Amino acid sequence: MQQISFFEQGEPVVDGEPGDLKFIIRQPPDARWERCGNDLLINETVSLVDSLTGFSRDIEHLDGHKVTIGVQQGVTKVGVYQYIANEGMPIYNTAGKFGNLFVNYFSEFPKSLTEQQKQAVRDLFPS
Repeated sequence: MQQISFFEQGEPVVDGEPGDLKFIIRQPPDARWERCGNDLLINETVSLVDSLTGFSRDIEHLDGHKVTIGVQQGVTKVGVYQYIANEGMPIYNTAGKFGNLFVNYFSEFPKSLTEQQKQAVRDLFPS
């Protein structure tokens, strides 16, 4: 929610001065994006293979431009946000300044594994 006020631009009260004119802007919820002040948050699902080996992909931002997200080195950890500077919402009354984008990754697990696949995983990750 954001409020924009115009000092003494409203209707005058009876036998008085004009009041302030105020606009309140409320943003409806979005299925994919969440706004937190000037920052944006997005949840992104990645395959188990991509979670373990790294990945890079482009997503479409709210205004249509592409933003590259991903983890190139290391394992993508669930619950750890990727921080992308200046890809959030425009900061009101500050030309050229933007909030940040935070990407929260979720790993997509297979519904089931064959015995052979289970053994292959055990061989790759011995206890």
